[in-house]
Amino acid sequence: MICAITARRIQDGKADEFLEKFSGGADQMPEEIRDRFKAVYACKDVTDANTILTFGLFDGTLDELRGIQSTDHRDEQLDGISPLVE
Repeated sequence: MICAITARRIQDGKADEFLEKFSGGADQMPEEIRDRFKAVYACKDVTDANTILTFGLFDGTLDELRGIQSTDHRDEQLDGISPLVE
């Protein structure tokens, strides 16, 4: 099991939009990828709502995770959220 973690500083007032776009992509994620993630979370910092930590529990090897992160689906997800990140 691998825990993939990312912390991002979100543009002021855009945290809810970020969370919507980040989690909304799961419905379009191919089932074979979605099934490998046992849980995915996105959390706002309690002292700064513009800091968001995302993490997912991946059932597989590091090479398999890197392979999934290099897919078109991941690129689409990043294209949707990147404009909201400082």
